[in-house]
Amino acid sequence: MVISDPLLGIADRVVIVSFSTYVPGKQGHDPACLLGVGDHPFITRPTFVRYRKAYAVPSGHLEYLTNRAEIVLRERLRPDVLAAVRRGAGESRFTPEECRMVLAKQGVIE
Repeated sequence: MVISDPLLGIADRVVIVSFSTYVPGKQGHDPACLLGVGDHPFITRPTFVRYRKAYAVPSGHLEYLTNRAEIVLRERLRPDVLAAVRRGAGESRFTPEECRMVLAKQGVIE
């Protein structure tokens, strides 16, 4: 999911995160943002945001990634879910520094 807004600061960069299935008791998940069934049509089981694999790309690169099927266009996140994912990006110790910088400059995290 694209969680940044290129119209809010660094206009040429966007931050992308992925979701992974959350299995209670299993090691390796990031607890900064847990999502549930119904938070997005794509989410069909408990899910966490994998901030460790977040990356920032030039906004024009989204079309390239879409054409190569490396990302798939889905429905937008609801505003409350997007706010939770962004908040988690600011709280997670795994968010890469470049992503943190882009989100901060765009004003979506502190």
